[in-house]
Amino acid sequence: MIPDKREALTSLHKKVQQSKGATETARAQKRAFARLSFILELLHYYKNRNTEASESLYAQLLPVLVEQMVVTGSSGLDEKLIAPTERLLAFIINQDHRQMVVNNIGKSGGLATTLKYVLRFRMENPPQPGPLMQEFIKHLIPAQKAATALAVILRLIRPEMQKLFVQSVKTTDRLPRAEGEALAKALQTELGLTGMDLEAKALTSIPPEMEKQIAWENIKELISKRADPAVIATAIRDRLHRKYDADELKQSWMVLIEADVITLIKTFCQIPYLPDGSTDEIARNVMETYAIRLTHEKYAATYQKVVNSLKSMLKANPGNALPFNFVALIKWVDPDAGKKLSDDVQLPAAA
Repeated sequence: MIPDKREALTSLHKKVQQSKGATETARAQKRAFARLSFILELLHYYKNRNTEASESLYAQLLPVLVEQMVVTGSSGLDEKLIAPTERLLAFIINQDHRQMVVNNIGKSGGLATTLKYVLRFRMENPPQPGPLMQEFIKHLIPAQKAATALAVILRLIRPEMQKLFVQSVKTTDRLPRAEGEALAKALQTELGLTGMDLEAKALTSIPPEMEKQIAWENIKELISKRADPAVIATAIRDRLHRKYDADELKQSWMVLIEADVITLIKTFCQIPYLPDGSTDEIARNVMETYAIRLTHEKYAATYQKVVNSLKSMLKANPGNALPFNFVALIKWVDPDAGKKLSDDVQLPAAA
């Protein structure tokens, strides 16, 4: 080592080692680096948007940086870290891109997933809050049942979303009915929420036809906001569980075919699966209905879009699992429809 560089390099090495520690100073350095990286990556994209792929930035890179800015490895989330991060997210011009960043936070689970839901429910008008709230509840409960601990997280989201959480806890399938009602009451007290009983009664007074219209409009909004396909599938399943008949099944199909074809394919592949990995009891009947409609001449235009999309995916990446999964699920519920689709897409015989 050059003698006059020894002291400077030794000092630098010491600083690097300190920055890897678990001290507050080290965490502050990491957050500062993540913030700077976020700004530079966004600037680079906007200056080169004609040649740079947006998906890698908004679905992969920026979500990781957001986690690094807020999730510090401590036991909870801090409002003082969330608010500055939201100001950085506001620099993303396109709302769909901003939503994509938030949707892709928390893939590793734990506190990062909690952050994703908190950011969603801090938005002015979160898309389709009902089904998303059910996912939030399933994430938090039964891992955390104490009203005091839950209230700490809920204080980070908008007051109207706090009320929706409390109302949804009463009927969640994560807890026995009595426990759910007791937890909801305790949360109402912890959060100082008032007027909840009157609001619950007002919700029950909505005419069935209007309630149906609102439910499907909310799901359409989920699709238009490019929500995660698993969230869209959950919203559809939840609606069909509340009211399962031919009319509702047709409505769910009509909503799906109005979406872009990639969303249709990805959502279809998510229909069977509950968050715990088990298969939803109504999934097979629902998907069989979709398969029959898809291959009916009435929906030939939709069918052709699906075929073209699956072919394009395979041409771009022969190892892409999505086309194979989609065709396999069609075969599961309707072998004839699955064979037709497989032949038209020209999948290998084993697919």
